[in-house]
Amino acid sequence: MLELTEHSILESHGSVHGLLKRLRKSGMRLALDDFGTGYSSLALLRSLHPELVKIDKSFTESLGGNEEAVHILTLIAELEPRLGLELVAEGIEDHRTLERLAGLGVGLFQGYALGAPAPLEHWLGTAQEEASSRAIV
Repeated sequence: MLELTEHSILESHGSVHGLLKRLRKSGMRLALDDFGTGYSSLALLRSLHPELVKIDKSFTESLGGNEEAVHILTLIAELEPRLGLELVAEGIEDHRTLERLAGLGVGLFQGYALGAPAPLEHWLGTAQEEASSRAIV
């Protein structure tokens, strides 16, 4: 999966689209990061047809006390089934925010409430340890 930000696509719109079309033909999936922060978010959804969209943390961080943020996130969540997208909510810092977004229909989350960033070796070591413990049992 190739993850692109809205800003990177907008800067070189014409040349990027041809390259992305070739990559998709070879089986590459597309993810659109920082969704909602650019001027043409909906136009990019229409032209790129990404499989995954990452909702920018500026929306999720303001969810707690801002009803307007709730309305916007509700609209974004409705895009998932209608456009066949997977949504990832970024910036999840507490479980209350995660629960509210899950209630809106968002199913994937990223943020410190779920775990801190770690190098790949950390996760590979954990997977190897789990495999070793299962082999002993």
